[in-house]
Amino acid sequence: HPGLQLHGLDHLRVLRGVVLRDGPPGLRFLTASGQRRGSVLEVPVELRGESAGAILGAMGAAGEVLHARATAVLAGAWPPPPVLAVADSICDRRYPRGVLGAYSEILFHGEHFHGIEEVVGFSAAGMVARLRAAPSPAKWMVDPLRSDWLADPLVLDAAFQMGVLWCYEELGVVGLPTYLRSYRQYRAAFPRSGVRAYLEVRERTTHKVVSDVTLADHAGVVVARIEGFECTADASLMAAFHRVARVRATA
Repeated sequence: HPGLQLHGLDHLRVLRGVVLRDGPPGLRFLTASGQRRGSVLEVPVELRGESAGAILGAMGAAGEVLHARATAVLAGAWPPPPVLAVADSICDRRYPRGVLGAYSEILFHGEHFHGIEEVVGFSAAGMVARLRAAPSPAKWMVDPLRSDWLADPLVLDAAFQMGVLWCYEELGVVGLPTYLRSYRQYRAAFPRSGVRAYLEVRERTTHKVVSDVTLADHAGVVVARIEGFECTADASLMAAFHRVARVRATA
């Protein structure tokens, strides 16, 4: 759809993680015909992979595994961003571990995905952090399809990392991001200097946390917004996080 912009995604759901074994996995990215809804075009998108061994269920066509699905929202022009309105109370406590502690003690991400520069503060209601922008696609891919990102993958992943950190500090367990109701972006590119992220917790239960995340530039102008971001919180996930961290440390 040349001439249209990726304004966002609706109902992005992770159904099965992509398992890395001996060599790169076989993946396919699929779209279908779009449907006009008001001023936007909605296009179904899916991520599928080859079925193998212990991966069963959530099957796509021809024995494939359906890893994730969403609806891409395309627009002809960027709508004006919402006004940044976040309560100061979501960061009224100092984060005790610092960034180094967060990545060494809780998160399993390797150095390329250390997207959190600083946790400004947190509370029972949320968290505020500074996030760094991703390098160019050529730094991460041998033969990228584009020279610039449509949406910044490091910023978005770091926003989800904030959800994991909040779950650990407030619930005592890590959370696994599984779903977001909507993502909306309000400009063609994220600022190279990074963004400030405001995570606001809307719902919390023993096993699920639902949050909104607002991403703003250093002038306080909203760049993008995530609504209905769900984390599945479970004590059993800590073992998996630590196992991945040990593998990374010995690699």
